Amino acid sequence: MKPIPILGFAVTATFVTTVLAGTVQLVTASKSEFEGAVYSGHTAEIEPPVAGLDQYRVFQQAATGFTSLQTTRVAANRSATEFCARKAKSVHAVSETASTPPHILGNFPRIELIFQCVDTVTNPSTVVEGNRYEKIATLKKLLDSGALTQQEFDAEKAKILAAP
Repeated sequence: MKPIPILGFAVTATFVTTVLAGTVQLVTASKSEFEGAVYSGHTAEIEPPVAGLDQYRVFQQAATGFTSLQTTRVAANRSATEFCARKAKSVHAVSETASTPPHILGNFPRIELIFQCVDTVTNPSTVVEGNRYEKIATLKKLLDSGALTQQEFDAEKAKILAAP
């Protein structure tokens, strides 16, 4: 680490990106950390909730303004994933509220994730759609590399999209 000269002194600065751990709580038994906060956030709806399942809330806040909002988001998603994994389920994200910049003077990056734990049953139509788009992406790479002509790419793409 290179010292930074400040007023004739050599100062070595280390910035640690720390995210304060959040606990997972039932939405019905808790309130949003953004509710009544000095610095508000922006809420984005991700997916509609699955009827009949409990909704959970996890709030993560960075310890400083030097931590990115994305790092804080990853920590919140990890907490939700670990919580659902202990139930042998997967995360179904419902909404996310994120702090808005500038992240200074106590307005540190914050994320609140509302989610549900759903069964990890694989939906066959999703797998087919995923495989379909993966095949098209592979074809596009071949087209870009010159291994396929535009006509060959279009023909193969049409075949993939026409398949049931």
